[in-house]
Amino acid sequence: KALEILNKVKDPDVITYNAAISACEKGGQWERALQLLDEIKNRGLEPSIRSYNASISACEKCGHWRRALQLLSELKRRKLEPTVITYNACISACEKGGQWERALRLLNELRNDEIEPDIITFSAAISACEKGGQWEKALDLFSELRDKRKLEPDIILFNSVISACEKGGQWERALDLLDELKQYGLKPDVITYSAAISACEKGLRWTKALELLDEVKRKGQPDVITYNAAMSACEKCGEFGKALKLFQEVRNQNRSTIITYNVAISALEKMGHWQECIQLLEEATKEKKLEPNVITYCLMISGYEVRGDTVRARSMFDAAQNAGFFSHIWYAPDMIDLHELPASVAKIAVRTAIDKFRERRAATDTSMREILTLITGRGSHSEGGESVLKPVMTAMLDSTDFSDILKCREDEKNPGKIHLTFGSEETTDQANPESET
Repeated sequence: KALEILNKVKDPDVITYNAAISACEKGGQWERALQLLDEIKNRGLEPSIRSYNASISACEKCGHWRRALQLLSELKRRKLEPTVITYNACISACEKGGQWERALRLLNELRNDEIEPDIITFSAAISACEKGGQWEKALDLFSELRDKRKLEPDIILFNSVISACEKGGQWERALDLLDELKQYGLKPDVITYSAAISACEKGLRWTKALELLDEVKRKGQPDVITYNAAMSACEKCGEFGKALKLFQEVRNQNRSTIITYNVAISALEKMGHWQECIQLLEEATKEKKLEPNVITYCLMISGYEVRGDTVRARSMFDAAQNAGFFSHIWYAPDMIDLHELPASVAKIAVRTAIDKFRERRAATDTSMREILTLITGRGSHSEGGESVLKPVMTAMLDSTDFSDILKCREDEKNPGKIHLTFGSEETTDQANPESET
């Protein structure tokens, strides 16, 4: 409608254009908004700070943080003075784009320009830190807005800070913030409780998680995310019965997600009730029509593998690959990266890789020596600095299932790699694993 009006105006001025750009921004038409900004300049008119604010906001709402920052640079070149609205839109664009460092640089720019940040500024910056896993910076900003700027935080801001603490494993701080928001007269919502319960889960505080869940129940109906977090807290602490009791509650309400089923399957697997795990997977995927995620597949692959059922484990691994999971592990046809896989899943991945390698060799020349490289990692990020996967892989490869492997040895330059040599004893080694990067 706004664009129709603009088209009917013979000589639109900047104010008319600004109204049209704002309409595009509200309608999510960021490209059209930028076209209108260009029209202003092409007509020889001078865009105002309002023109740029609306255009940047249009980019922010559609997640185009790079374009938003380009517009900020452009308006400064035109000697226009950005306002708090300008910076808020840019910081929010960076937050949506996962650019927490850029968001904080913009906050510093705002301060240097002697512009007073408002609650929206801090909310966007704290949310950027939360998404970037920067809980300490999120708390610093929260302290600044509350103590130095004397701004009153709202529930959205509290939720961001609590979530930042949850992601950082700071369960005590998360619960302190939950108490603090009540002192401000704010009412925690489902998002607040879900984040706080998730913090308890990461801190292995299942009793506190259940207390919070009961508190939510007294105030209203918890959502499935809240239930999932409480279930996970119980499951991780070995309180399998309590986790399954919560699962039954959600199941009876017909609100289960694949995450709900994953937690229940994990609890049952640890209790040794494997047939019930298989039944739950059937229920989730066939009756409830839920799509398994990577955790579902890892749970089932591991369950089959530890029970020695490599055939079904392989079948589940193939299904996961067909669903688009685990594709990142293939560096090349002759190199597989096992870094991020649980040990049981890594073993099945290696069996799959070796079989593919064998099939490829069978179709060409089996007498020629070739090398398959397994990247297990050096253990830099493991407890004690020892690789978890390397001993698992070498133990598995010692079995008779892999008698066609001539040599299994660690890379001399990179102990996080294992080279498997296939071929005939009589042939000359035609590959040099040390030359690999």
